Amino acid sequence: MNPRELIELYNLGNRDFRHVNLDGVDLSGANLDEINLNGASLSKVNLSGASLKDANLCGAKLIGANLSSTKLFGVNLRLANLYNANLSQADLRGANLFFANLYGANLHQVNLFRADLSRTKLTGKVNLQGANLSDSDLSNANLSGANLHQANLSRANLIKANLSQANLSKANLSDANLNRADLSQANLRDANLSFSNLAYVQLNQTNLTEANLNGANFAGANFSNSFIDQTRLSPTLASLSTDFTEELGLLAQRVQAVAAKITTKEQTKISLILPLIKLLGYDIHNPTQVVTEYQVNDLEPEKVDYALFTACQKTICVYARTINESTNLINQDLTLQAQPLLSNCLSLVTNGIKYLFFPNLNTINQAPFFTFNLLEYNSEQVYFLSLFHRTEFNLETINSQLN
Repeated sequence: MNPRELIELYNLGNRDFRHVNLDGVDLSGANLDEINLNGASLSKVNLSGASLKDANLCGAKLIGANLSSTKLFGVNLRLANLYNANLSQADLRGANLFFANLYGANLHQVNLFRADLSRTKLTGKVNLQGANLSDSDLSNANLSGANLHQANLSRANLIKANLSQANLSKANLSDANLNRADLSQANLRDANLSFSNLAYVQLNQTNLTEANLNGANFAGANFSNSFIDQTRLSPTLASLSTDFTEELGLLAQRVQAVAAKITTKEQTKISLILPLIKLLGYDIHNPTQVVTEYQVNDLEPEKVDYALFTACQKTICVYARTINESTNLINQDLTLQAQPLLSNCLSLVTNGIKYLFFPNLNTINQAPFFTFNLLEYNSEQVYFLSLFHRTEFNLETINSQLN
């Protein structure tokens, strides 16, 4: 089909052009909004400046296509092959690029706001310099070696993304979720990582010189051989990096070594529970941070074993149990004794091995929203436990991780 025939049929109201062959044709500047080009062959097609808003290009072959400055708002490009395509300054806001092949594509200053790029192939030193990727979904995307200099990735979902050897210098990654992403050998010089989630991220040989790390979460991150000005690391980063995981492992070993010798509640508290509270950043000898035998309110005589405080608020009320009490017994005991707590305070019931977190102990037979077993845990559970650290404690952050 030649371009003239396509335009004539489109102007007559036809929108269905599935599997059409338009290789090498010139459709620059054409208005083809909502066209259906599912599975079409469009290699080396010239669509520069064209409008294909809300078009269906699922599975289309666009190898070497010219899509510069093309309006592709809301377009469906699932499984499309855009190998070596030119998408510079294209408008791809809200586009679906799930599993698309963008190997070697030119995405200079492209607008991918809220686009779905999950599992997209973006290797081959793809050019995303100055691109707008804010609020986009790049989970599991392969961006190895990509040029993201000055790109806007604020609030982007980059969970498990491969950004190894990527150029992210001066990129905006504020509030981005990079949980378990690979940033090894990446260039993040002068990048904005404020309030980003970099839990368990790989930062081996990563350049973080002059990067903005204010409020970033680096729980369990691997900093081996990275280039970073240590004076710029926040106390949170220092306390919640790899050391947190290592100290947790040492505590688990200690529990295994002494558990058989512990028989009373007081022994459980001193040998098992207080070390965990200390690991979460609370000074167990400071009564402004850890209050023993805390009375929940003036109307009820029931007291909790420990109440944990930040500088401005109570964070967690701890109900201690004996090490040999099972989880079921803890739950049964809980519904009988626990009193209503303030809405901004969580409750923790533990026998020194299992740690059960509850939002408010005022509902009969409620289930914990998070359970941590000190003798059986994975990296994701360690990361979530780190959110209860005194320097990190924020209910909105915890709730966001549960959704």
